[in-house]
Amino acid sequence: MKIEFQRTIIDNFCTFIDHQVFDFVGRGAGLHYIYGENRDEPALESNGSGKSSLFDAMCWCQYGRTTDGRKAPDIRPRHHKGTTRVTNVMLVDGEKTSITRQANPNTLTMNGKTCSQEQIDVLMPFNLFASTILIGQGQPLFFDLKPAAKMELFSDASIWNVGNNVRHLRGKKSYQQNWNLAKPYVP
Repeated sequence: MKIEFQRTIIDNFCTFIDHQVFDFVGRGAGLHYIYGENRDEPALESNGSGKSSLFDAMCWCQYGRTTDGRKAPDIRPRHHKGTTRVTNVMLVDGEKTSITRQANPNTLTMNGKTCSQEQIDVLMPFNLFASTILIGQGQPLFFDLKPAAKMELFSDASIWNVGNNVRHLRGKKSYQQNWNLAKPYVP
């Protein structure tokens, strides 16, 4: 399965108040350097400019928690009463997919329809997201992991790449039962 993030839309999340849109279209695959500019306190340079909050918002939208485990209401801006909402717009195997999570009232939708966290997790497991798409501050890097954790991550990536068609054909329960049958993905 190929996932390409196109846009993240943030309303009242952590340091972001009001409506913010981050467009990733045309950025391409690979490692991307994110730089921020703190215009309120220039002496801090890029510290406090919202770089971490952007990725925390993307993660919270997908999984209901940030990489450091924060959930609603800890992700709401202080002293701001607006609704917290984040939308990730992405291409999943070439098809436009939109996931929106909202706090207070809590809702989760995929393509405008109410869905469960399990339906979102099928797209990509949290540990794979947190170790490949986003490496959160204070989180262990791949080479810091113990051998068993590295193997688990490789296993998840192999299953995710090879087994996704099984997920579409047989449903989540059968997909999980077929994990041991998946062979490593070789491009």
